[in-house]
Order: sequence, then C-alpha cells, then structure tokens
Amino acid sequence: MRFLPILAAVLVSTSMLVPAAPAVAERVTAPDPAGDGLKGQALDVTSIKVMNRDHAIVTVISFVRAAHGDMGVRFQTRDDRRREWAVVFTRHRAKGDRALYGQYGEVQDCRGLRVTWDHEADTARVRLPSHCFREGDYGAVHVKAITEIGSDADLAPKNPSGKWVWTPWVSRG
Repeated sequence: MRFLPILAAVLVSTSMLVPAAPAVAERVTAPDPAGDGLKGQALDVTSIKVMNRDHAIVTVISFVRAAHGDMGVRFQTRDDRRREWAVVFTRHRAKGDRALYGQYGEVQDCRGLRVTWDHEADTARVRLPSHCFREGDYGAVHVKAITEIGSDADLAPKNPSGKWVWTPWVSRG
C-alpha cells in the first residue's frame, strides 16, 4: 500500500528535473519564381522565409543574385488586415547600407533593427525586434517584399496568376 505514494512522489520529483522545451518559432517559406522580376536577375526574389520569434520577426529574402539596390519588407497582423502595420526599407549601396523603419505611415526609431546583406549566399536578412512592432502586442503576421534597382522592381511572393500576395500567416513562437 505504501508503494503508490512513493511511486507518485518519485514521478513528481523527477518530472521537475526535466527542463522545459524552449519555445520554437513557427516559420514559413514562400517561394517566388525566378525570372519574374528585375531585368538581369539582380535582386530577383526567389523566396521569403519568415520566423516569428518571441523577441523578433526574422525574415530572410533569397535572390537569384544579391546586388546593390533597394528593398522594402512589409508586415501585417492577423487582427488588423485593413492596413500594413510596419515597413522596413533598406538602401543597399556600395558606400554603406541604410535601414529605416516605419509604422502607421511614420518613420520611427527602432533600436535593434538589423538588415544584413550576404552576397555569397544571395540573401538579405531582416531582424525586426518585437518591441518596435506594435510595442510587442501582436500574434500571427504575414510578410511581403519589394526590391528595386532604378525603375525596375520585383514584388514577392506572387500567386500563380502573378498577383503580389502575402506569405502565409506565421504564428508567434
């Protein structure tokens, strides 16, 4: 009869020793066809990967070929589909990069905003801290991007009929 209480105590105490699994951000990857955008293949988007982490939304844009130009990444929340909540705009130049953050149509300071261009991997990585985006009060998001060199542009992702669309929703992790 004393076996069950002892077994229960052992199970409870050992379960407290097992560490909790870390939260894993949901991620989605939205493909975009090569050759549908910029002339010469520079900054022609091939995919957008979105990871909605607890402390930041990380977006990796892949290109046929990374090059100097402009890129905008737009973010929208599931609870307000009427407007885009935020835009990260980056000017990628040989003399240096510049990244701007805007929310509600105004440019705002965003401490911790990072845009990293990788010419070897043909990617640009945007890290938008959660404290900048709706003061961290958001859940699922979706993203779309535009790249420009001069007057030539690529919109991504696109649906099969060629219309510019959002990525699938990405829950916060």
